[in-house]
Amino acid sequence: MDKRISLEEDVIVKAFLYYIERALGYLYSSLLASFR
Repeated sequence: MDKRISLEEDVIVKAFLYYIERALGYLYSSLLASFR
């Protein structure tokens, strides 16, 4: 049961980091576009 909980948390953390990376990449690209 502990492994199951840790596995779910690992998936949540990976998804969270993935969306943060996507958001940062979007903001970075929009900033570069605005500076051109």
